Amino acid sequence: MKKFSAYMVLTVLLGLGSAYGNESHEIFNRAPGFTVPDGAIAYLGSYYNPTLIWDQGNSKKYLRSAMGTQNPPAAAAVSEFQAAFVKQAAQLKIDAAPVSVSDEDRLSIIKHALHPDKFSLKPGFLAKLCGDKPYALVGLIDYYGTFACEVRIRETSDKDPKEKIDYFRMRSILERENHSRYRKVGAEELFLLSAKDGSLLWHANGVEHIEHIIFNSFWDTAVRLMEHQLKDLEQVK
Repeated sequence: MKKFSAYMVLTVLLGLGSAYGNESHEIFNRAPGFTVPDGAIAYLGSYYNPTLIWDQGNSKKYLRSAMGTQNPPAAAAVSEFQAAFVKQAAQLKIDAAPVSVSDEDRLSIIKHALHPDKFSLKPGFLAKLCGDKPYALVGLIDYYGTFACEVRIRETSDKDPKEKIDYFRMRSILERENHSRYRKVGAEELFLLSAKDGSLLWHANGVEHIEHIIFNSFWDTAVRLMEHQLKDLEQVK
């Protein structure tokens, strides 16, 4: 019987690693007249609230709830997305710093960003949290775990395939794209608001998945997704 050396085994594993890659899918929207931030950003962290993943083009059948047993715990997801933000903001030289807020306040800000007519913020609330920083950035984690298919953000209405979905102030609709190997998936939305009046200036919907399970971690999806989103925010090419 032919014996396999450690070198041969490593070569095979690296070959498998090169066969699998990563894929990202983002949708970016800006408020009319807003270009790039002109001042420092207060990063208020992320709120963990997984959503469903639907069958492709079907809003009546979902494949699995995001509350799966293979997902990292909520605290780990929030911590890793915050660490990813700090890492990428530093690399891109973005003037931003984390600001500690409660989950309750974070959720209130996200609700306001998505539905300002239903959920208002008290005057001066954001400005007090942000201090001297004119912008507030907050994240909403839609998914952080493994999934058996490729995942993407649905782009058109399931009722009318010609109708493009407007995701400004709208939460991501995640759906299966293809059946394939298990992936590690990270999906998060970022909201940039004016600290002065709470108006939403920029909204990013994003999902990143990595096919290779052995060498990559959930952390890799958070870092890559945050990199793409912050590059768009600052228009860094």
